Amino acid sequence: MHDLDIKQWNRVKTLFETHRLYKSIISPCAQSEIGTLSVDNINTPSVVKYSIPMMIFLAGDCDTHDALALVRSLPPMTVFVVPDNEWKSLLIKEWGRRLVTNQRTHMGHKNLDIEHLRKLKRELPVDFNLKKLDTSAIYQINDEYKKQIEMLFGKPENLIAKGIGFCILDGEKLVSVAYTPFPFIDEFEVQVYTENNPEYRRKGFATVVSAALIEYGLDNNLVPHWDAANQSSVKLAIKLGYNNPQPWEAFYYQSKSQNSF
Repeated sequence: MHDLDIKQWNRVKTLFETHRLYKSIISPCAQSEIGTLSVDNINTPSVVKYSIPMMIFLAGDCDTHDALALVRSLPPMTVFVVPDNEWKSLLIKEWGRRLVTNQRTHMGHKNLDIEHLRKLKRELPVDFNLKKLDTSAIYQINDEYKKQIEMLFGKPENLIAKGIGFCILDGEKLVSVAYTPFPFIDEFEVQVYTENNPEYRRKGFATVVSAALIEYGLDNNLVPHWDAANQSSVKLAIKLGYNNPQPWEAFYYQSKSQNSF
């Protein structure tokens, strides 16, 4: 495999267009020159690996020696995404029981109703404040999410400048936040979390803050995607107006030492 300058993205982008996350993650990240590309042939690439922080995307002709070599070179415990069942079969053939499937659900966005979202926003509990994400709030985001923001935006302030976010505050204290976790062009993913504090649980904060972000997207002719990692996220998406859940899979594999336990 050979390194290809990310500035040469146009030479390989058509190989990724069948990926479910092409418009909301792959293409905008590549056009923002985030990550690295590896190809089987610099002049006529037919197998490609696109690596961004926390995730690897594979594309092209999986029925080649280079595709097998690429799969064998993947690091353990790193999430990778493939475009079809042929690639999945190659992963299973190579990693067997060491391959771990991460079940996810992509939600349909075409029936989102902006008036419904505005109604949900009005359910904000009394004495809490809903506002655009700013510097004072973003630095209260917990370390796990903040690290992800830094890997993709450089520093938290860049998310405010280049992305979109809304937050709910209790006085000056961050309660819940929804934001665009990846650079985007006209379609974005939604990331939402609420502080793990018993007094903030089960009060609808995630619903309200997500509704604000999605409403903003629709108001500005943007497409807000929802990719759920669990059934709680699916239920929240349905409440917000998403429908047509479509299951899909991401993968990682365990090292031999991990698999032995």
